[in-house]
Amino acid sequence: MFRNLKRTARWPAIAVAIGLVCSSQTVAKKPPKPPEDEPVTYTLVELSSIEGWAGAINQLDGFVEVVGVFYDYSGEDVVHRARYWTVDPAGNVLGLDLQTLPPSEPEAIVSSQALDVNNDGTVVGSQWGDSAGTAPLLWPDATKPPTKLPLPEGTVGFASSINDEGIVLGLAYDPDNPDNGVSLVVWKTAVVDGVAMVLDSKTLLTKAGPYRMQVTNSGYACATVNVSTDPEIYEYRALRLMLDWNDDQVWEVPGSRTQLFDDWSTANGVNEAGTVCGRCAPPGGGWGIAFAMTVSGELLDLPVLPAVKKKGFTYTAADNEEAMALNLALIHI
Repeated sequence: MFRNLKRTARWPAIAVAIGLVCSSQTVAKKPPKPPEDEPVTYTLVELSSIEGWAGAINQLDGFVEVVGVFYDYSGEDVVHRARYWTVDPAGNVLGLDLQTLPPSEPEAIVSSQALDVNNDGTVVGSQWGDSAGTAPLLWPDATKPPTKLPLPEGTVGFASSINDEGIVLGLAYDPDNPDNGVSLVVWKTAVVDGVAMVLDSKTLLTKAGPYRMQVTNSGYACATVNVSTDPEIYEYRALRLMLDWNDDQVWEVPGSRTQLFDDWSTANGVNEAGTVCGRCAPPGGGWGIAFAMTVSGELLDLPVLPAVKKKGFTYTAADNEEAMALNLALIHI
């Protein structure tokens, strides 16, 4: 979900012993105190006075771009509308409604959502509300109509993550049995002169979980899989995998798929170094706790907000593998 938002303030450790020669004796002074950490400041900007949510954010040179949804209450039914915002350094907000594909029935009311945006301004998400069902969409940019991404026959789905190389991850599922048989799908896309093209698509997992997934520029990806052999039982496990691609195709690197836990867990985000974050079962059972795991299997010590229980889950892993920062964490009292 939020990306490139955290900043980490650092100062180098300073410990210098100054030797002074006086009366043939050397006196070592105490090292000076290191400077205080510079406080990190934030400016809260209201994207819209209308209820909604933000799905992804990019911190770019000179401005911030955000995609998400706002709720349209103007009719009898609430309509979700995919939205794109930019925020300049002065806090000025520009918002655009993203276009949808024409509905299959003239009277149908179509809803849409934007779930991710890459550094080229290409947006992915979905629309639903007509007899065609939920369709994964790719917008070349916020001003252009979307392209529908292809799905396996008889399925519907959505696109959830896109990297700067046009690699898109999403889910496909049987609309008559949405809780089972969910597939993880990858697309290789390109935008040329403002026109979106789909160059390749593949099904990576046939028993994926209905959770967030992410793909990075380095090729690391995360997802959740249902390992149960009973169609009535869901046993979710967080996965890390590696994708690779050329100009025309995308594929999973053989042997790269790693299940992170033996117990219940879900993956929500991954960084360029392959560190995955999400939620896992705590020792002894109970509600899930947040985790962040490196490619070596190390579980990082995550900060906890004061005066709350250590419960919650992480959404996105920042791209600093030494000191993981949580771009967004929900802490449950």
